[in-house]
Amino acid sequence: KNSSGKYNEAIADFDKTIELKADYEKAWFNRGLAKYITSDMKGAISDYDMVILYNPNNCEAYYNRGIAKKILDDLEGALGDYNKVIELNPGDNEIYYLRGFIKITLNDFKGAIIDLNTSANRKPDHADTYFFRGFAKLNINDYEGALTDFKKTVELNSDYVQAYLNKGITHKNLGQNKEAIEAYSKAIALDASDYKSFYNRGVVKENIGDHLEAISDYSRAINLKPDEAVLYYCRGIAERNSGDNNSALNDFCKAIELDSGLAKAYYSRGIVKHEQGNDQEALQDYDKAIELNPNDAVAYVCRGMLKKKNIDFLGSIQDFDRAIQLNPDYASAFNFRGSAKYNIKEYQKAIQDFDKALQLKPDDANIYYNRGLTKHDIENFEGAIADYSKAIELKPDYTDAYKNRAIAHYELNNYKESVKDFDKVIELNPGMVDAINSRGASKFMLKDFEDACKDWLKAASLGNEIARQNYERNCH
Repeated sequence: KNSSGKYNEAIADFDKTIELKADYEKAWFNRGLAKYITSDMKGAISDYDMVILYNPNNCEAYYNRGIAKKILDDLEGALGDYNKVIELNPGDNEIYYLRGFIKITLNDFKGAIIDLNTSANRKPDHADTYFFRGFAKLNINDYEGALTDFKKTVELNSDYVQAYLNKGITHKNLGQNKEAIEAYSKAIALDASDYKSFYNRGVVKENIGDHLEAISDYSRAINLKPDEAVLYYCRGIAERNSGDNNSALNDFCKAIELDSGLAKAYYSRGIVKHEQGNDQEALQDYDKAIELNPNDAVAYVCRGMLKKKNIDFLGSIQDFDRAIQLNPDYASAFNFRGSAKYNIKEYQKAIQDFDKALQLKPDDANIYYNRGLTKHDIENFEGAIADYSKAIELKPDYTDAYKNRAIAHYELNNYKESVKDFDKVIELNPGMVDAINSRGASKFMLKDFEDACKDWLKAASLGNEIARQNYERNCH
């Protein structure tokens, strides 16, 4: 009856057999199998317990009991049974794969890899073995090893959707954005109903600055999984980066509605409100983000920037201090703290922060500019010029850097260099009236009185009072 699919009738017969002969091992085993097939896992385990009681070396009973325990999420129990199977029958080809899978579920990734290595050696054409070994390697950041396994998986099974998805994740972690997008696209071509493929492809597109395409992928993911808060959060980030703050605000609100504990949605919404001039509500969002996750350095930096904007320099420094405690390699936190210290005239401490920020982020033009301003204010004009020059090298259209370098050159009597920098400022921003006036002053010091007067006259005509005074004093 068991073999013909009449499991309930078979169970009744096994009940009678066991009633007549309680130590009949085969009856316990077969009743356990029938219970397993009819999804009575607890009953199956109980029967396999009896089999093992009467025969502690029944390898198949441990095997089946382990599977039933796994189905009931008794992972440690399943692992113990699989260990016993290997002890009794180390030549079993399937058991290493099963034990490796259990170890992955228990986050023992290195142990899983050892078992799956054995499985791969014994069953070299088993796609699942390579997939799960790749998954385990991915979780210990062995990205090259993971990629090799995922490639082998799809070589053996070209329709293995999850292998393409995880292959895409691995490419992303290796910085291989083009290959990541191709892998996600393949997963989508095979199964367009899995929101995770659209979500992950959207993440990569956002990372490479393709905001509109990212928004499209997040939207498709949302259509498939409309109750997933993180999808709205990610779409909000892409919308904000594309300049659509209103849509971003709506999505951050939706993310919070779905998951009121999503701290990053609060501080992201706070950023939008800050940019829209709604500082009070922005502060409330930053406070909430920190309440939910007091170990998120980004939230402290966001709140610190808002406090700095509102002239609460000491409060901002406290927030930047906390961000740096949480993340000692946070270059922006050092930069912003340096700027706040500059505002309270703690110039040497500000320079120390800018120095640290540049150690962490040596290609940031704004940090060089900020350090240049600080050196400028303590009359270290040569040092200021060096920093302004580096900022310009990194950002050739940096108008303020040219302007302040021109002023520093003027302070050092380098009037020709000053004129050249003011020329560039005016080229980049023809309406910068104070630059026209200052260029006139540099030309005057070079005794180019005619051109100096032309600059002052032009600046005066544009409403610059100092230029008008210079013109009246020197040009009649």
